[in-house]
Amino acid sequence: EHLLKSDQLNVSTEEEALLWVAKWRAAKAGREETSVAILTAIRWPLMSLHSLETLSDLKPSTPSTFAETVAARCKAAKVAHQGLEALPSVRQSFNGWWAGLGCAAKGGVVIAGQGCPGSKEAIKVKAVRPHEGTLLL
Repeated sequence: EHLLKSDQLNVSTEEEALLWVAKWRAAKAGREETSVAILTAIRWPLMSLHSLETLSDLKPSTPSTFAETVAARCKAAKVAHQGLEALPSVRQSFNGWWAGLGCAAKGGVVIAGQGCPGSKEAIKVKAVRPHEGTLLL
């Protein structure tokens, strides 16, 4: 949830952020409740009006708290498109991702990027980017 709330999350649209939440939910059983809670991190008013209208009319084939919550949040976000509500800030991330020295990771384990030997300063994340099922920092 913290990463999704970050201004450094590198997504081209909020629809992409929602898609990643939906994919994460579908990847493993038992994530329904957590995925519904994570939906608070999506900046719904920044979604296109077309997306909000399409998703607010969502009728899942099986009952789903996730789908119901998405539909409800989309209906609420349409108010911002009428100019009646302030918009949340746009994510301030970089387009694209590039690897620098010590940025490689494999299987979620950092294999490089610990900083200079003897350095007491921690490496700070500059960008977060979902890419092909992996979260790149």
